Amino acid sequence: MAAGAAAGGGVWGVLVPRGDAREAAGDEAGAAEAYELVGAIAELYRANGVDVDLDLALFDADHRPGDGAVAEKKTYAGREIRRSPLSIAK
Repeated sequence: MAAGAAAGGGVWGVLVPRGDAREAAGDEAGAAEAYELVGAIAELYRANGVDVDLDLALFDADHRPGDGAVAEKKTYAGREIRRSPLSIAK
């Protein structure tokens, strides 16, 4: 699976909207369950060599903005920026 999986494709394209819908309906436990699955799937992808840094940076910025995991988010985003062929941060 290529970059963009969390944003709109594959399994994450189902789990993220499902969590969002549950959150909007007031089902915080259901939303948390869906979002935790995103993290678990990301780890499986990563273990199999799939680059999920951009996906996780976008997901975290959108769904966990105040959780205190700022260093983790900067790590994801920073790795993606350095990999980008358009980046001047190399």
